[in-house]
Amino acid sequence: MRFAYPTFVVLASAFAVASLFFYGKVREGDRIIGRFVDQATRGVPAADTDAVAMALSREVFRRTGNAINAASLPIYERLEATSFFNVTSSVSLSHGIYGTFGSPSFGPCGTMSRVMLRALEQANIQSRKLQLLDDMNGKGGGHTMLEYRSNGRWVVLSPSDSSMVWQTHDGRLATLADIQGDSTIFAQIFERYPNYPFRFTNVSHIRWNKLPPAWRSAFRWLLGEQGYRDALTPYLYDRPRLLFFYLSLGAFAFCAALALVTRRAVRRGRRATAAVTA
Repeated sequence: MRFAYPTFVVLASAFAVASLFFYGKVREGDRIIGRFVDQATRGVPAADTDAVAMALSREVFRRTGNAINAASLPIYERLEATSFFNVTSSVSLSHGIYGTFGSPSFGPCGTMSRVMLRALEQANIQSRKLQLLDDMNGKGGGHTMLEYRSNGRWVVLSPSDSSMVWQTHDGRLATLADIQGDSTIFAQIFERYPNYPFRFTNVSHIRWNKLPPAWRSAFRWLLGEQGYRDALTPYLYDRPRLLFFYLSLGAFAFCAALALVTRRAVRRGRRATAAVTA
């Protein structure tokens, strides 16, 4: 117990510092997203959900269309951009990038969709990821876009495809069901990208194939087949700074509690020893 108490004190102190660090990073990211949304939607009526979404998407596509070498990023942002979570919205907007060369998740669609999700949240518009899991090129890849809530409907928007939206024949923005149910609606993408390799026949709201097969099997068993198909990408996956803040704060609380428990145990032991000695 004599050694446990100082160990837990040191750990609690370290996690307290980590909590403060990540809290600062969360606040920094919020400011970056807030400024981006204000600039991108200047002059756009806030009540016009579709106009706001399109203004944000066009600006995301314009501002985050580059890739750089990871070594050119500051060390923390480099670690963040090359981690399991890939480039965060803060790093993307700060450096105008969607990825770093050599990254296993290299490509604009995931990062641009992530920035859009954060921007839409800031603009109080519901949104969720949409993963196209069928690649007609046969490379086993996929494509990330999103759906956002507009007039009671989840409409499809692909920021990385030049802010592509599909339209129904009566001029409304198309939902996933509209695109899947009418090949002529889907075919609108060929006017912009004649060799577009992705389809909407196999879709999901979470990229399960980023997890090891054993993990996927475990989640399928826990959630059931329907729950597995309907699962959404976890909120904190696209906000890793907030995730690490919560983890470090929880670890601090845990270690601080253990420090208190061990301190009391040490004191009780000393009192017991003193009583026996007396």
